[in-house]
This record gives sequence, structure tokens and C-alpha cells, in this order.
Amino acid sequence: MSYQPTQRIASRRNVLAGLGILGVSALAGCSSVTVAATSPSPRDENSSDSSEASPSSSSSSPSETSASPSPTSESTEDFAKYIKTMEPKFEDSPNYKPATKDTPPQNPPKPVLDPKYKEKTLEGAYQAALFAVATIDYMSTGGDESIYDQVIVSEDKKMQETKANNTMRRDPTRWAVGFKTTYDVRKIVVLLEDTPPAVLFHCVAKNPDFTVISKKDGETKEQKVAAKERSVRLVMVYLDGNWRLISNSYCQEKYPKIYAQGASGEKNSP
Repeated sequence: MSYQPTQRIASRRNVLAGLGILGVSALAGCSSVTVAATSPSPRDENSSDSSEASPSSSSSSPSETSASPSPTSESTEDFAKYIKTMEPKFEDSPNYKPATKDTPPQNPPKPVLDPKYKEKTLEGAYQAALFAVATIDYMSTGGDESIYDQVIVSEDKKMQETKANNTMRRDPTRWAVGFKTTYDVRKIVVLLEDTPPAVLFHCVAKNPDFTVISKKDGETKEQKVAAKERSVRLVMVYLDGNWRLISNSYCQEKYPKIYAQGASGEKNSP
């Protein structure tokens, strides 16, 4: 297995537009590798619970530094390809009708869960994370909330709240037009040798301008919501043969070592 010098990583800049030169540094005292786009992230809200409809506004200023890659598990050899905007896959849904000012969304496309989510690799963790973030929006637009159970932990109260909150948004008298959440991965902390194995994706979650439609007693109201972004950590752990998304609060309580290692380098993390 070979590792490419910094110069090759830096040449990915055009593909990773706006994220700066990539750097890698081993976290002291743990079997891990940290992969980062070296731009400061917006305010870290310390949350994997990326379902919030009203994230806090924040901004970031790019800076550029670089470091040579450190050898680690071969599953992280191509880590640079994950520092980008997440692009979940969906099944075809010919009967899908996006939300309009007159009607709520109908028959939303179902997220696809790649079988690789069962592999104890960085790719497996990434595929599970893609499915998890896609499912959050899917639930809020009328999708079957039970599919979320495939990639969360039943005893994680925060993630169960996320599921319940998004299900409640399917009120036929109130819906959003133009709402979507995208996730830009800015840093990855890989802890494949830990117990349990873990991967933390430090992301910037972005929502565009959208409109909330409310219909009651024959009256229609429109509420404009401005575009916002926030910083989140998607904490993935490998449990019972596949990767699962857990909340930061559950991680801190259940796996304090992973929580501490994953928060390393984040100025606003407790």
C-alpha cells in the first residue's frame, strides 16, 4: 500500500472547491487518523442530530496549511475523496410530487442503503452516514420513518427524538417548500481500531432559503426562512455488524474516549 505526498493531495483543490488544502495528522495517544480540509468550521453545535429545521447562522474564513499523510489502515488510503459534499442515492420515484404552495410533498424518493454499510471500513461508515442524513429529510417529506432504525441505536434518546420530530413534520396542514439539507464534509476522524470502531464526519450542514406553508380554516399563510448553516458532527460507530449514527450526547455518555478523540481540535467542543 502506498501513500501519496502532500503535493498530490493539494492538487485535489479543484475537486474540493472552497475547502482548502487537505491535511492529515495522527491524534496523539490513540489509533486514529484525522483528515481535514483546513478551513475553520462554523460554530460547532456539538450535535449529530442533524434534523433541526432552523440551524444557527455562521460563517467561516478559509485558511491554508498542509501536512504529509501518516500511514494507517488501508481503508483510509483514499480518504481525500470523502472531503466533499455528501451525495446520497435514491430510488426512482416516478410518482414523486415536490411540495408546492398548494400541496405538500407526495411519494418522496426513498434513500438507498449501500450494502457496504456492513463493512468495517471508512467506506462502510460513509455509506451509512449518507443514508442517515438522507433519511432525515425523507421522513419529514412523508417517507417511512422505520427505515431510520437501520442506522441508529434504539436506546439513543436523541436519535429517537430526531425520528419523532421529523415524523411530526408530516402535518398535512403545514409543510416546507424548497427545504433541503446538504452536508459538506470538512474533517474526518477515523478510529477503526477503537472499541467500538468509530468514524466522525465533521460537516457544515446547509439549508437554502425556503418557505413554510400553513393552511388552517381555509386560510393560507407563508413564512419565509432565510438560508442558514451550522457545524455538526456525524458520529458513526460499528455495532452488531453495521455502522450506526449516534448522537454526540449518547457518544459522550457511552463512549467517552471516542467522544474526546473525535472532538480533538475543535475549538468550540466541550
